[in-house]
Parts: sequence; C-alpha cells; structure tokens
Amino acid sequence: MGQRQDKFKEITLKKFTAFKHDKLTLRELENSNLFNKVSETYKKLGGQLETVPTNYGPWDISTKDFIIEFDEERHFNRYRLETLHSSFYDNNSNFLVANYKDFCKDFESNCLSAASWGKNWKNDSTEKMFLQSNVDANLSGNGSSRWRQRAYYDFMKDITSSIRNIPVYRVSIYDKFCGKTIDSLLSNNDNNIINDFIDEIRK
Repeated sequence: MGQRQDKFKEITLKKFTAFKHDKLTLRELENSNLFNKVSETYKKLGGQLETVPTNYGPWDISTKDFIIEFDEERHFNRYRLETLHSSFYDNNSNFLVANYKDFCKDFESNCLSAASWGKNWKNDSTEKMFLQSNVDANLSGNGSSRWRQRAYYDFMKDITSSIRNIPVYRVSIYDKFCGKTIDSLLSNNDNNIINDFIDEIRK
C-alpha cells in the first residue's frame, strides 16, 4: 500500500468504522446476470484460463456501508480503458467513467514510468492468466500481463459492487476537488477538504 493510499485510508477510517468485506466467489458470479460480461472482458484482455479468475486482492479501504478503491498511476492505461468500454458501466458505476477513460488515455505514460519493470510488468501468475508479456516497458504486441491483470481485477471489483449491492467508490489521484487534484490535496495534508470530498462522492 502506498503512502497516499495509507493517508486516504487513515482519513476515511477516522470518520467511518472499518469492516472486512469478503471477495466475490466464482459461484456468486456464475449465479449472477454478469458472468457473460466478465467472461467477455477477460477474453478481450487476452485471458488464457478456462475459468474466469475471481481471486482479486483485498479492498483498499473497507467500511460497513461502502468501499473505496484508491487508484494511483498504475491503474490508468490501455487495458483498463478496454474494461471501461464494457456495457456493464452503462448502468453501474460509483465514479465518473468518462473521466476514468480520459485518465487512461492521458496518463498512460505515468503508468509506464511507475510500472514498466519486474513484477510490476509480469510475474508467474499473470503470465498464466494472460498473454505472455513483451520485454519490459514495451507496450507493443502483448504488452504487460500484470497491467492486464490489474485492469481485470479493477473490473471485477466493480462487478462485485453490483452483485453484492455494496457501493464501491473509485478515487483517482487525478480526480479534482475544490480546484486541486486528490494527489495535491494529500501532499498538502488538506485533510478537511479530503473529508468533504469523501462526503461528496457518497451523495
């Protein structure tokens, strides 16, 4: 967990009580009306497994009534953009999808600066789940299997929000509030404004 996420989590949990929400199970997904959308998106991302994966990581900030996913540089790239084109987002989202699409287009270079080598680029798990990666930092061809996996798991967390009926609010470092980016507000320790922002996204 990065320092910015730690700080955002600390601010949130001073106001709201922490609560652990379980991950979505494959059975829940299969019994929902969203399985086909997940399967379609997984294949579009180059998914190689016969069964769609559901073992995403822990929630970033989890309270009883809502969850916040804090998205920094590594979450905005061509693969996340692909997931955002799913028709699922036509009627399901607790964030501004259009803004997220723009962030994916405008800030992919920041993702490359932050995650173009080592396990940020590929690992044994991601190479099994998706197409075999190109050489580090080369987005042509198959690009990065780890980037694909992160985009897919972000999509799965949004899917979970709908199936479980628990709001999952996405906060990007590029989001703006009171004329400043969330990144800037956190850097400047503008905690009161961050609190106002949390109230705003929950309206």
